[in-house]
Amino acid sequence: SIVGLVLGFGSIIVAAEVSHANMALLYEKYEAFILVFGGTLGAAFLSFPLDTCLFSLREGFTIMLFERKVDYEELIGKFARFADIARRDGLLVLEHQLASVNDPSIRRAIEMMIDGQSADVIRTVLETETDVSVARMRDTEAFFGALGGFSPTLGIIGTVLGLISMLGKLGALSESGNIAGSIGGETAAAFIATFLGVTLANLLWLPIGAKVKARIAAVELEREIITEAILMLAAGNSPNIMRQKLQAYILPEAWPKTKAAKAEAKDPRAATSAAPQGT
Repeated sequence: SIVGLVLGFGSIIVAAEVSHANMALLYEKYEAFILVFGGTLGAAFLSFPLDTCLFSLREGFTIMLFERKVDYEELIGKFARFADIARRDGLLVLEHQLASVNDPSIRRAIEMMIDGQSADVIRTVLETETDVSVARMRDTEAFFGALGGFSPTLGIIGTVLGLISMLGKLGALSESGNIAGSIGGETAAAFIATFLGVTLANLLWLPIGAKVKARIAAVELEREIITEAILMLAAGNSPNIMRQKLQAYILPEAWPKTKAAKAEAKDPRAATSAAPQGT
């Protein structure tokens, strides 16, 4: 995300320098930023409840700044170990493994399983937790999508206000000797608002919304894997069967590799030389 921000805004700065654009206008016409930024937030706050707006701002910038990658190999391996322990020593022994579980949903589901809750009840609880979490994130996605829609519009409003101000000064400009130059400068200043509106929409608001959408897909996949793993654990499935079923949810590239597969990936000739030779 930081790389994207640097590349996006850096490209604009470099292009402005190459084309000799007067970037000082961005600082001189700070009222355009106030109008676009403040007006965009105001329109969004009018469109959503206050708690949704505050949560979405915090959640959206957190998702943008802090990447969260799910280690599916570790997740599947952890449940496979739990399945091995449960088959060998019984479900009650898993209570001693709860200290190593950081996810509160997994911990709660295992506790319910140890307490003898049915698979349907456990599934319902896990799916409800997932639905609630995803619903809040979808609100965040919609919030930033709205910001991305309002921002260019507020930029146009700012430009219209700038043009109105410019036209109002035409009488005074007619007394000077450089009417064309003055009009050009005022017009350039007026379009600062449009520039800011489009830039903020396409380099900040909409990308954050897209990142939130990607996080939603990742969360749904992770929660689905966890739900199925818990249910297979309660059903007493073997570790191998659990691993094979859970691996179906992820791309083959993310599957844990065996030692032989890793060796083959490093040196394909080793696998060829290890193959039995026909006579």
